[in-house]
Amino acid sequence: MPELKRVLLIDDDELSSELISEILNSAGYITEICHTTGELYDSIKKQEYDIFIVDLLLGSHDGIEIIRELRQKYPVAIIFTLTGLNASENLSNAMKAGADHFFNKPIKADNLLKKISELETRILHEKNVFNFNDIVSKAFNTSSNPVFITDRNGDLYYANNHFLDVSGLAASRIKRYNLYSLRFDNAPEFDKLINRRYYKHVENRSLESRFIVDKGEEIWYNVIINPVQTSEDSEKYFFLFQLFDITKKKQMDNFILSNEEKFRSFISLSNDGMALINEEGLVIEWNSSMSRITGVNMKAVYGEKFWDILKWVKIDFDNESLDQDLERNIKYALKYGMKNESRIENVSQITHNNGQLVYIQYSLFTIRMDSGFRLGLVVRDNTATVLSQQKIAAQNEELSQAYVNMEKLARIDPLTQLANRRDIEIRLNYEKRRVTRHHNNLSIAIGDIDDFKHFNDTYGHDMGDFVLVEIARIMSEAIREQDIIGRWGGEEFILVFPETPADGGFTICNRLRENIEKHNFEFKGESLSVRMTIGLSEYRGSEKMKDTIKRADIALYQGKKSGKNCVVTN
Repeated sequence: MPELKRVLLIDDDELSSELISEILNSAGYITEICHTTGELYDSIKKQEYDIFIVDLLLGSHDGIEIIRELRQKYPVAIIFTLTGLNASENLSNAMKAGADHFFNKPIKADNLLKKISELETRILHEKNVFNFNDIVSKAFNTSSNPVFITDRNGDLYYANNHFLDVSGLAASRIKRYNLYSLRFDNAPEFDKLINRRYYKHVENRSLESRFIVDKGEEIWYNVIINPVQTSEDSEKYFFLFQLFDITKKKQMDNFILSNEEKFRSFISLSNDGMALINEEGLVIEWNSSMSRITGVNMKAVYGEKFWDILKWVKIDFDNESLDQDLERNIKYALKYGMKNESRIENVSQITHNNGQLVYIQYSLFTIRMDSGFRLGLVVRDNTATVLSQQKIAAQNEELSQAYVNMEKLARIDPLTQLANRRDIEIRLNYEKRRVTRHHNNLSIAIGDIDDFKHFNDTYGHDMGDFVLVEIARIMSEAIREQDIIGRWGGEEFILVFPETPADGGFTICNRLRENIEKHNFEFKGESLSVRMTIGLSEYRGSEKMKDTIKRADIALYQGKKSGKNCVVTN
């Protein structure tokens, strides 16, 4: 049953509203329908709701305004918009008004229920797997570039102030947004990229994307996507999106392609390196910024073959068709244009004339002329950005490792180095799912050191700690690889035997008991004998796991009453 279950559906289409109501009610929600705004206001006076579904076209009333009013009254409620209009015309205003998601009619049942479930889970069970501490927040919030973080599903977990300003998203509701809620024109490419990276490799990737702001204005970004591993589990990744404004570069590139004469007139004023190569492969333009980036003086390049100059700076285009035979392929491009594309854009590195490594972003393109093509090259020095990204990546790695260490500490008993109660409970839930799926046996035992208080009272707590550590070692060495052992509390230990019935568990427990009884415990000149009583139970498929543990505890109590140093099965 859903925890957020009261739904108010505001839709003047009776057929559509009845269909949606049936879908929700069948999933355990309690749905009320309003066909007019009057019914809406009457309903919210009488009853509190968890989820609202609002049709944007509600008679003569503005659905956007209704969403805005509902968001003010219900700041944490889930609000969906529903309409038959084109999504691109309404998404921006609906999201700004306070909507969490947008559905087009006719609505699909599985899409609706899945999205409600996802938002409900994120609201009720705050995801803390990624801990944004003060250092990270300050680093990103003061960044001059927009930054946001998603999981592999594209759900947002963080956005810095710069991105919030650009996107107009509400900081208080950032975890309800998804990549598809943003106004990037290639959000599906982001989705494919993080999933492809997620399954195969974790190197950084970049992608150019256009972001639509208010009144149709657009900003072009070079989006650097950096995966961050947050635990030892290799399948748990978050993705750091860093946005670098390349609007001016895009405008410049378009200008270059449309008007070569204007390009040649302002090339010397650009902060980006620019070069123009004629049909014979000779450099005819090489601005001062290109000289600064490469260290090659403009006087040295005039009249030189372009492919020779590229060898001077040791550029790697990371493009097989260019790198295999640089001279032949450039000559081909000058005669016939680029193969299958109008330009080649990528990042690379070159060696400056002073020997320093320079990280660049380049665009290589052809311009059609009467006698063939001319070749243009635009180069941007990204060294400072790359070094900054490397620093952030190193910080992310440190944070990820710190999180892994914290996870270990949170699940390990510091004295015995066995799994603690929290970790055992997590593993028991996993084993319960396995039993339910495969119908295997599962046995659980609780072992308690006999007369443990005597050791503490007679020899001190150091002796008691020594006994606990020794017994943890003896049992860990004697159990099977698939068995689980942990410290349950005080002098109690818990043992979990997967795929093992009670008689098999009894055999293992009795062997452990005998090993402990035979062991000579020597500590600071004292030699002691220690014994243990163990209670055992087998999991019954119809009961809760805590009931199985309780039965093992009862068996342990029976063993204590009947003389200790024994194994009792319940």
